[in-house]
Amino acid sequence: MNKIAIFLVSMLLISAAQASAIPPPFSALYKVKKSIIPLGEACITLTHKQGKLKYEFKFESAILDFHETSHLGVVNGRFHSVKFQHREKDKKIVSVFNRQKGVVTTTRTGKQDKVVKMPNNKDVWDLLSIQLKLISDLSNSTAQTNFKYHVVNKRGKIKPYKIKVKNMETVKTKMGDYKARRVVVENKDRQFWFAPELDYMPVQLEIDGVSLKLLGKSCER
Repeated sequence: MNKIAIFLVSMLLISAAQASAIPPPFSALYKVKKSIIPLGEACITLTHKQGKLKYEFKFESAILDFHETSHLGVVNGRFHSVKFQHREKDKKIVSVFNRQKGVVTTTRTGKQDKVVKMPNNKDVWDLLSIQLKLISDLSNSTAQTNFKYHVVNKRGKIKPYKIKVKNMETVKTKMGDYKARRVVVENKDRQFWFAPELDYMPVQLEIDGVSLKLLGKSCER
C-alpha cells in the first residue's frame, strides 16, 4: 500500500472515530419507580439538527412538572455544551457557555448572574449534558473505569465530577431485560445504567432520590 493510500485510510478511520463520539438520536419513556415526589413519567430525547444536538428531559406528575434542555454544538466531530435550561413552575435557571471568553454565565430567577471561569483546556458540562458525555466515552472507551469531568451545577458553580464505572448488571424493564454498565457519580446521589445493545442509551437512572426505569423506546403512548 503506497503512502497516499495509507493516508486516505487513516483519515477515514479518524473520521469514523470522530463520528462515533456523537451519540445517535433517541427517544425514550421512563416510569418513576421510587421517589420523594409523587410518581410520574419522564421523557428523554436526543435530537440532531443542522449540526447541533438537543438533549431534553421532561418530567410530569400529578403536582410537579419540570423541563430541562441542553443545547450542544458540534465542531470537528466533537460536541460541547452551549446552553442549559431548567424550568420548574416559577423557577428558571439558564447557563450559557462562552468558549471564546472561557466563562459560564448562570442566570437564576431572582438572583444575580453568576459568571465563572472555565478551567484551562477543559470542557465544562451541565447536569444534563454530562449524560451524553458518558454515553460517548463509554462507547469509545469500553475498558476505562474512571472518568473525571467539570460540571456546572444549578448554582452556577463548576465542580469536579468523578465517575466510577461498575460491572455489567441486568436491568429488568417493560421492554425486556438489558445488560447495562452501572455508572456512579462519586459523592453525588446520581447513578446510571447504560445498555450497550441500545447504543448506551440509559435504561435506568437514579438522580437525587428519584429512580426511573425504561418503559418504552418512544415518548409516544
